[in-house]
Amino acid sequence: MWCCELPIIKYVAVHGSPLSLLRYVTNENKTEKTLISGINCSTNSQEAYDEMKRNFELYSEERFWKKSLFMKSEILGGKERVRLHHYIQSFKAGELTAEKAHQIGIEWAKTAFGEKFQVLVSTHTDKGHYHNHVIVCPYDDDGKLWRADKKSLQHCKDISDRISLAHGLSVIEHPKKSYNHKYGDYMAQRRESSWKEKLRSELDELVMRDDVRSVDDLVDRLKEKGYSIHMKKYLSIKVKPNRKAIRTYRLGDGYFLEHLAYRIEHKNFEMPLSELAKYTGIQREYAICLRQLQMILYKSPEAERPQYVSYRSVLKSYELLCYMHEHKVHSIEDLKAEVSKAEKNYSEVLSEQKMLAEKITEEEKIIADFPKFKELASHKPFSAEDRNLLRQYSYLADNGVFTESDAAKHRNSLAVLRGRQKSFEEKVKNAKIESDKLRDYLDTYNSQAAAQYDILLARAEEERQMMIREPKENQQEQTTEQKKRGISI
Repeated sequence: MWCCELPIIKYVAVHGSPLSLLRYVTNENKTEKTLISGINCSTNSQEAYDEMKRNFELYSEERFWKKSLFMKSEILGGKERVRLHHYIQSFKAGELTAEKAHQIGIEWAKTAFGEKFQVLVSTHTDKGHYHNHVIVCPYDDDGKLWRADKKSLQHCKDISDRISLAHGLSVIEHPKKSYNHKYGDYMAQRRESSWKEKLRSELDELVMRDDVRSVDDLVDRLKEKGYSIHMKKYLSIKVKPNRKAIRTYRLGDGYFLEHLAYRIEHKNFEMPLSELAKYTGIQREYAICLRQLQMILYKSPEAERPQYVSYRSVLKSYELLCYMHEHKVHSIEDLKAEVSKAEKNYSEVLSEQKMLAEKITEEEKIIADFPKFKELASHKPFSAEDRNLLRQYSYLADNGVFTESDAAKHRNSLAVLRGRQKSFEEKVKNAKIESDKLRDYLDTYNSQAAAQYDILLARAEEERQMMIREPKENQQEQTTEQKKRGISI
């Protein structure tokens, strides 16, 4: 199995001393002037600091400069605002030149962060391998905040992989997977006594049983074995009375609730070739690649699987394929059109909600001000102060509110609007979910198409050629055997 050896992306949140960091990444002992580039900012550390400082303080309303993280007691609570985002893009030693590494870094930064963020890219050459330091101001020119979370980090990694593949970085065989086990679990596994490993094995066995056709069946079988089960958003299993229940997703890839449901439904059998015939366009291409992912996942030892093959990736690919087939998406243009439609709908619904909120505010003001207006109007004679105050409520006359009956109409109108507001909240929520889902589908397709399709389609072609060869070889063997029998007779 082949997979691409792509740059490693690491992220560090910078809460203090931003100038020190900028000076470090532009240090002439670590890099060259030609290997420092600024996107919307200077390549000089002091000037870049001043430019990022203006943007940060304008939109955050906080000071840009802070001492070290551990010198401020309020920071210990974890609420301190990030001053700079620091990404490190590392390449394999001897893989490429410093200039090529810098070029990839700039291209990656422009694609990942867009045109409006202030970004400083510096390529360091003082180590055994070239690596890019990418410094990003949290706010762009319009005040948009960059949120560094798991989703955005994965997005950055996917973009880096895609760009690096386009630049022809090397390919290695059987890359080692990285695992993040607790030390206690690691030692227990070495002693072959890990309770987590035993639970994984038990789940693997139950998933493959004929009488387990759904997650509910799986839960029933677990209860029969004496496990205490809690299932709502997550599936939690209590192994021992004195041990806290564990959510299955903590057991790793393949044990998320949705992964278990997928495994039960498919019973570790890849999509049959006959099913490919019902798909056309990119659906068929995607189905072919999904089948290859399934084959790798189900038939390759875990240690030999490339990093891009997981139950998460297979499940996501399956969901996207179902969506494309259901909504008759036959090309990338069709998929982009679906995304645009969903995003437009979300924008329109959001705008309608805003207009509704403004109308509610107007009605609330009318209802709140009418008693004040009524009381003032009852004063006889009017004082100069009364007349000045009455001028503030002149808008009531403009809205035809003169009597208690008029005010009652607005109270009824407000009740109707508030009822609509509740339904709108759900409408906006659903529109956002749909928009985010489709945007995620498009990002998934683009990243997979760039990083995996060539490999997976090549494997599919190998499989097709093998299927063509096998009948021919069998026929040749039969012919040879018949000839032998003929000779012997």
